[in-house]
Amino acid sequence: MKGTIYCFLLTTNFVPKNKTHMKHIILLLLLGVCSSAFAQKKIIGKWYLIELFGERNPVEMYRLQRTTKATAGHLINFAKDKTFYSTYFAPCGLDCFASTEGTYKRVDRHYLSFHVHTFSVHGAGCEKTEREKRDTDLGKYYVHLSAKGILYLIKSTENLKQDKQLAQDAEQFDDLYPIVKYIYKHNKGIASYNPSFREEITTYAAQVLKLTHYKVCLQLSVRRIIGNIGLVKDLDTGIYYYVVEDTSAQKENKYFHFTSEELKSEKSPQPPKDSE
Repeated sequence: MKGTIYCFLLTTNFVPKNKTHMKHIILLLLLGVCSSAFAQKKIIGKWYLIELFGERNPVEMYRLQRTTKATAGHLINFAKDKTFYSTYFAPCGLDCFASTEGTYKRVDRHYLSFHVHTFSVHGAGCEKTEREKRDTDLGKYYVHLSAKGILYLIKSTENLKQDKQLAQDAEQFDDLYPIVKYIYKHNKGIASYNPSFREEITTYAAQVLKLTHYKVCLQLSVRRIIGNIGLVKDLDTGIYYYVVEDTSAQKENKYFHFTSEELKSEKSPQPPKDSE
């Protein structure tokens, strides 16, 4: 640490005016080093997430949390040796358990990259036990820990400013329970994975929401539960819209939406008239 401070002072040709000024410089450097170290270490340990990590690629965003009340789902463990192990968990051993294994590495203080090496399934509920080698580069992700302790991995846009903004947008998913609850109130089934989801909600934002200046921020896949959730931001008002496939309409490519304000007021969202 002393070498770091000394190097900083030499390369900047900076001479502190007094001891107090020097203390301020040292404090700033300490804060900088600590925050950088925190960025490297904050993902280590076990997290719960919505889908099996690295099973599909690309994924715009992973949402992870330290604790869960769910008795079945997915988890991931990031080890100190830069390896990870993600698996399905359930209270009964008669289920089929899928898992991925791989490695991660630090790109810089803001980013990590991930690589999947193997995918396997095992358990009494599987047709057969198999383990296959994979060589899947998931790419670079911006690492963001929200104030509520939710960890977001945001697929990099190769623009740090944009990635930081997407991380702030992602906090609209901090409290996921009321979002899922609202969707369950309306939908009659589970929407299957839709590869053209982003393009369709972009059209929806313009044609149904009638937004002039907007951004399709992120999509969160809650597969086998409610399908995909698209997050759209009205750039004129700052309002966020959650856009979800409407399974109750029994029509293809139909959606309904609700806002962050409706979640706060506990008002049940209604499907747009166009989708009825």
